[in-house]
Amino acid sequence: MIAAVLLESKSWAGVMVASLALLGCGSDDPAGGGGNGGSGATGGSGASGGTGGGASGGSGPTISYSGVMNQLGITGQTPLPGAKVCIEGHADVCATTATDGAFTLAGVPANAELAVRASLESYHDSLTFLLTGDEDQSGLTAIMVSRATVGLLYPAAGFGSYDETKGSFGVSVLTPDAEATSGFASLEGASVTLVTGAGTGPVYASDSGIPDSALTATSKNGVGLFGAVTPGEVAVNAAKDATTCKLGPVGWPTASAHARGLVEADVISFVTVLCE
Repeated sequence: MIAAVLLESKSWAGVMVASLALLGCGSDDPAGGGGNGGSGATGGSGASGGTGGGASGGSGPTISYSGVMNQLGITGQTPLPGAKVCIEGHADVCATTATDGAFTLAGVPANAELAVRASLESYHDSLTFLLTGDEDQSGLTAIMVSRATVGLLYPAAGFGSYDETKGSFGVSVLTPDAEATSGFASLEGASVTLVTGAGTGPVYASDSGIPDSALTATSKNGVGLFGAVTPGEVAVNAAKDATTCKLGPVGWPTASAHARGLVEADVISFVTVLCE
């Protein structure tokens, strides 16, 4: 199952804050029960879900991911052709989006921690982090944002002028919802914190998806964003009352937090946390 983490939100600002990255579910177990990690593209400690192997990977079983790449603008989303989507560390696992934004990644290592990068001139690269399973996946939603759009929204979020030596890290807090197409809904009233890493925030998105520095917890939009984040490995927690939170459909597992990923300079990274 591929998680539509945006949950059918059409707010352009909310989508920008919520995703800025490929959004997908690499495993049918949203708790992130742990992959074998042998062919992980970027590695990492994977304390609770696999060791994350070297960049060269191995020749074990593979699966495929397919989906659509959209570009985000003030008026909403439109298909984005010509974007390059690749599994980090696996130069042969790449695709270029078609006129309608569609793409398919074939030969994706199964049961591994992987990073997926989307890139296109005049757009910010985006990174998302998958703990893949052993079945083909479809319905992957991908979002890219132009540099001009980020340049406008970054000051509006209270992060100040955009710093190309730092990165951005978005967290979407989800809860199970059997009636939703994706199987998830955004969780209101949750807080997110950095367990490792350094940055400014979080700034939470309002119900309409606009960053609001006055908010102290997630709105119905379910999104928190950290800006000006120092490059390196980042881990985050989410919390709400008596709920139990764990790794959501996007992110790598960790023993010390609910989700982890990597931040690079001038790149937008994204993870999810599932609370129930």
